[in-house]
Amino acid sequence: MQSKWRLAASYAIMGKKDVANELVFNIDDNVEEYNFNNDTYGSPARDQAMIMETYLLLDKTEKALELAQNVAKELSSDYISTQTAAYGLIAMSQLAEKMGKTNIEVDWKLNGKAMKAVSTPQPLHQIDITPNKNIGISINNKGKGKIYAQLTGRTQPI
Repeated sequence: MQSKWRLAASYAIMGKKDVANELVFNIDDNVEEYNFNNDTYGSPARDQAMIMETYLLLDKTEKALELAQNVAKELSSDYISTQTAAYGLIAMSQLAEKMGKTNIEVDWKLNGKAMKAVSTPQPLHQIDITPNKNIGISINNKGKGKIYAQLTGRTQPI
């Protein structure tokens, strides 16, 4: 299955999107878990990133966005292979480039208190907050594009 997606990406790059679309027409984009004893450097997240890249080359941004959440989750995991990191970052950067045409426009609240609104043309934005026992965050997307928010905590032993 991965070979068809890569071949389709090659055809799309060559400008033959009709051939690329035929190759992947009705092919499932779900990726099975790899067997532990396989002789490959592949991973489901790597394969999803490759499929995501193919969708972007075929101008199927919505389909790419569906895969982006899982690819992003894998990129932020504790362990990641070099193959997954490379293909994941390639696909996510291509998605950011495609999505970068709209600004991030967000109003947000921290524990019920309105915080400074976010307005940026950058595809990624990070806000550091002071840790608290109870953190309540609400986000209101005022822009035209989709946004994805992630709350990450870091601690240090006493």
